[in-house]
Amino acid sequence: MSTYTLAVAPSGAAAFTGVSSFSFIVYWDSGTAQTGYNPDTTNYVAQITTASDFTGTLISSATRNLWASYGDLTAKTTYYARVKAVNADGIATAFAILDTTRTSPAPPHTDLLIQNVTFSPASGVAGSSVTVNFRVLNQGNAPAAATHAWICLSADSVLTKASCGSTDPKLSGNISVPGLAAGVYTDISETVAISSDQATGNYYIGAIAAVLAGEVEQSDETNDSSLSTTQFTVVPPYADLIVQNLAASPLSGLAGSTVTVSFRIFNQGPGTASTSTARLLLAPGNAQLADLSVGTILGGAFNDKSATVSIPSSTAFGPYRITVAADFSATANQSDASNDRASVNFHVTTEVKTGSDNTLVAEDGTKVVIPAGSISSQTQLRLSTPADPPKVANDPGIRATSVVREIRLEDGTKQLNKKITITLPYTAGDIAGLKEESLRLFFYDENTSGWGLASNSTVDKTNKTVSGMVNHLSLFRILEFTTSGAPLGAVTNYPNPFSPLRGQTTKIRYSLDQDQDASARIYDSFGMLVREWTFAAGQTGGAAGPNEVAWDGRTGDGRMAAAGAYICVIKSGGKTARTVVVSK
Repeated sequence: MSTYTLAVAPSGAAAFTGVSSFSFIVYWDSGTAQTGYNPDTTNYVAQITTASDFTGTLISSATRNLWASYGDLTAKTTYYARVKAVNADGIATAFAILDTTRTSPAPPHTDLLIQNVTFSPASGVAGSSVTVNFRVLNQGNAPAAATHAWICLSADSVLTKASCGSTDPKLSGNISVPGLAAGVYTDISETVAISSDQATGNYYIGAIAAVLAGEVEQSDETNDSSLSTTQFTVVPPYADLIVQNLAASPLSGLAGSTVTVSFRIFNQGPGTASTSTARLLLAPGNAQLADLSVGTILGGAFNDKSATVSIPSSTAFGPYRITVAADFSATANQSDASNDRASVNFHVTTEVKTGSDNTLVAEDGTKVVIPAGSISSQTQLRLSTPADPPKVANDPGIRATSVVREIRLEDGTKQLNKKITITLPYTAGDIAGLKEESLRLFFYDENTSGWGLASNSTVDKTNKTVSGMVNHLSLFRILEFTTSGAPLGAVTNYPNPFSPLRGQTTKIRYSLDQDQDASARIYDSFGMLVREWTFAAGQTGGAAGPNEVAWDGRTGDGRMAAAGAYICVIKSGGKTARTVVVSK
C-alpha cells in the first residue's frame, strides 16, 4: 500500500505581469523556506474574481505551472487572486490569498452591432415589397464614422458579408448609416423588394453593418450582422378575381319573382385561383340569393356563370342592387379581396289595385297611399333614387336636401284620377343646416322644368318624414321652403321677372298663421283682373304655414297675357298683401 504526502500551501507572494485592458498573468511560489516547496508534479488551482471576499463569479485555472493566464476580462476593473495546491491523491491545501491588480482602461475602439431586425408583412410573393427595420449600435468607446449597411435574405441562420450577394440574396443597395458616437444607436427602416425569381419558401431577413471596405476600423467585425428571429415566407403568386359583364334580366319585378343573373369572373392576377364560391346578394340587407361554385382559374383566364334566382317574397318594394361577390369563401388565394364585387340595379315593384285602397311602404321608409279608383287598371309601382336629379333653381325661398325619389307606375300612367299621399323619410344628415320645421314636399313639373309645392305638405319632426298630396307621379323631393312668418306678410314670387313664352312659371309664395280661406288675384296695370284662384281653409293655398301659387302667365281663359308689370293680391282672414310680378 502506498500514499502521497500532502502538498504545502503555495506562497501568498504573487506578481502580475502583462496587465492590459482585458488580460493579465498571475505568478506564485510553490512554497516557502519554512514549509518547504512542492515538487514540479504538483497541481495548482488558481482563481480570480472581482469580489474581495471571493463570493462573486470565479474564474478558475488548473495548471502545474506556477502561473496562470486570464483573458476576456473587463477593462478598468480590480481583480482578486488566490491559489491552492493539490497532491497526487487529490487532497488540496487551503487557498492562499494572492495580491490584487487592476486592468487598464480600454483603448479607443469602435464596435458596430446590428440589433432588433424585424420586418412586415410576414409573407409575400416573389417581387413583392417588405419593410425591414433594424438598429445599428456603436457599442465601442470611440465614435464611428458614417458607414453603410446591407439587407439580405438567408435560408439558414448564418449571414456574413461574403455570403450576402452570393449565396444569400441581397435585397438592398448601400444603405447610409450616420456617424455614431460611443454608445449611440440609430434605427433604420428600409422598404426592399423580394426578387421576382425568388423561390417559394421560408427565409430569414438580416442586416449587415460596415459593408464597404475601409470605411471604419472596428475592434470586432464578427458581430456586424444579425438575422430576424422569425422567417419571411415567399408564397406562390396570388390570383386576383374581379367580376365583369354583370347583367340581370329583367331589371325589375315583384317580390317572389325570378331574375336571371349572368356574369364573368376574371382572374387578372398572375397566380392560379383555387376553387371558390361566388355569392349572389340582394342589397341593402344582403339577402342571399344563391351560391355558385367556381373552379380553378389560371392567371389571365375567366369563368362565365349564370343563375336564375328568386327575389325573397318578404322583400319590400324599392330600389335594390343585385351584387355578385366573387371568392365569398375566401379560398382563391388572392392578393386583393377589395375588388371582388360588382352590382347591377334591380327594382322590386309592388302591385297597385284599382278597386281598393293601397298603402305601400318601401324598404327605405317611403310611403305611398293610393285611394281606390286612383288608377284605371291594375299595375305595379316602382320607386327609385335618381342619380342626377334636376337642380333646384337659385330661389332665395328654397334650399334643397339630398332626399329625392322617383315614383312611377310600370304601365307609364302619370296622371291619376284622385290625389294620392306621398311620404318621404329623412335623416338629420339629410337636412344639416336647414330648418326642420320648414321642410315641405315638392314635385318636379316636367312642363315647366321646375319644382312645385305638393298640396297639404307637412313635416313630422317626431317620425322625421315629410308628406304631401299630388294627382300625378313624378320626381319628389324634400326642400326647405321659407316665407315671412307674419300673417299674410311679405308676399314674394320667383323668378321675377319671368318669361312665360319660354315656358317659365313664377311661384307666388306667402304664409298663413292658421288654416283659412284665401284668394290670389293677378291684375294688370289698368286694374283689370287677369287671373284668379280661390283656396279652401286647410288646402294648399289656404293652409297654415307656407303656401305657393304657380302662374304661367296666362289669363283665366287660357290666353297668354301681354308682357309687362302685374299686381298680385293675396287676401285671407280679412288681410291683404301685394307683390309686383313682371312678365317679359
